[in-house]
Formats: sequence, C-alpha cells, structure tokens
Amino acid sequence: MMKNKVKDESEMKTKEKSLRIVFCFVLLFASGFAGNIFAQDKMKEAAIVKGEKYEYGKKRQHFVRRLADAVKENGYTPDLVGMDIFFEVNKKECASYKRILVPCTVTALTPEMHEGMTEYVKNGGLLILNRLPAVIDTNNNYKFDKEDRRLGRKGFDLIGVYSNSTVNIAKLKVSSLTPITEGLPLDEWLPLSPSAKGQAAIIRNTETIQLIAAHLTENAKGRYRMDQPFLTYKRTGNGACIYVVPFIYWAKTPSEHLKTVFKNVMSEKTLEWLTTQPEP
Repeated sequence: MMKNKVKDESEMKTKEKSLRIVFCFVLLFASGFAGNIFAQDKMKEAAIVKGEKYEYGKKRQHFVRRLADAVKENGYTPDLVGMDIFFEVNKKECASYKRILVPCTVTALTPEMHEGMTEYVKNGGLLILNRLPAVIDTNNNYKFDKEDRRLGRKGFDLIGVYSNSTVNIAKLKVSSLTPITEGLPLDEWLPLSPSAKGQAAIIRNTETIQLIAAHLTENAKGRYRMDQPFLTYKRTGNGACIYVVPFIYWAKTPSEHLKTVFKNVMSEKTLEWLTTQPEP
C-alpha cells in the first residue's frame, strides 16, 4: 500500500511538472503573438489630414500638397486622409499610422475629433500639429457658426498651449539637445531666411516642453518678443503631440533651419524617443 501511495504521489508530481512546462510554453507563445500584434498595429509611416471640408481648408489645399512634398523629401509617401480619420468608426485605420500630421489649414475640430486625437496619442501615436485647432465645431457641420466656440486660454489639453495671434518668426534657438534638435547648435539664435509665419503659442501646461524658442519680429503693439515657443511637445499615455509653431511650407522655399527641424521631427529617432522611451 505504501509503495503504491508513493508511486501515485510521484506520478502526480510528474504530471504537475509537465503541465507547468506546457503552460509556460503557451504563455511564452501568447506573449510573443501579442507582441507581434502590437508591433504590427502601426504599419503605415505617415498620414496628412486634408481638412478640406472646412471652407478655409478647402481654399488652401496647396499648403497640404507642399507639406506632402516635405514629407516625401524625408523618405515617406504620406496618405492624404479626411478629418474623419479621428472618428470612432475609423479607429482601426487611425491606429495603423505611426505619425499623423495636421497642417496649418485645419483650424477647427469637432468634439469627437478631439477625443479621437487624444486616444490616438494615448495608444502610442505621434501627432504632429502645425496649427492650433482653436475653434470647436460644436454642431459638427464643418462651418464656422455662432454656436461654435473657442477653446480659450486653457487650449487643447493634448497640446498644452493656446494661441492668440498670428506672428512672423525671425529666429530660432535650441534649448535642449534631443533627436528633434539634432544638427542645430545649442543656445544660439539662428536666423530664418525667409522668416516664417505661424501662431504665437503660450504654454499653459507644466507637462508641455519647449525644445526650441522663437524670436518674433513684432507683436500687435510693434514690440519685439523673444523666447516664445517655436516647437513644443507633450507626452500623453504611450505617445506624444508635437506642435511646430511656424507653418512648415507656407513659403515655397522655407529656411534651411526650419527644414532641419522638420526633418528631425519626421525621423525614426524622434518616433522612437517619443513613443517607446520613457521621459528622462
């Protein structure tokens, strides 16, 4: 009886050990499969939001084409997508892009678009804005109506800045060495020739980081202003939102320094830094 009992206990331990080994293999396989699914989620390099449904954007599609040319110069062929890319129904398509660029022609978003942009960034996307969408299209009709409202001084939390005017930018200065500022000297005012046009940005969120400062030629009162944001970024969830203040391809031939900044914004180093690496 004792021998049989010992034998039974030994067989049970052997079976338990075998089951544990099988379970470990299954878990390892499942983890690897899930990792592959996550890695394959964002397969497309870049998309540009056309913003053609709004009258302002429809008349200025040449800026979208110039931005597309700029992206191509940096090695990618972007898809031109509608503003509804951020709708819940297009969630899967939106998530397939590593980078989504919102050009200077997009001036307003619906509440659902704001939510979709935020979710895209939280899930590991890199959102690159070239204009602050300061107007909320509250009734979702793609027109600027009395019912629509401005975001106000708090701005869009995903970006962490707000804007109150359009300005000319004469110089830029790098304040921190990162993949975005690679190839540019530190703490030195660099002239932009030609000067750039953009929306003056004022940081309203402590989590928003200013990497490059702008020297504005003048403001509404004719005074020179220095150390305004030229480029900021803010991490949210697993991704980040970059705000490039100067309109990237407003001029047909932009400044070499602006082209360097945009090249760095589009680089694989920047993508990896802002979507896979923790904040230092």
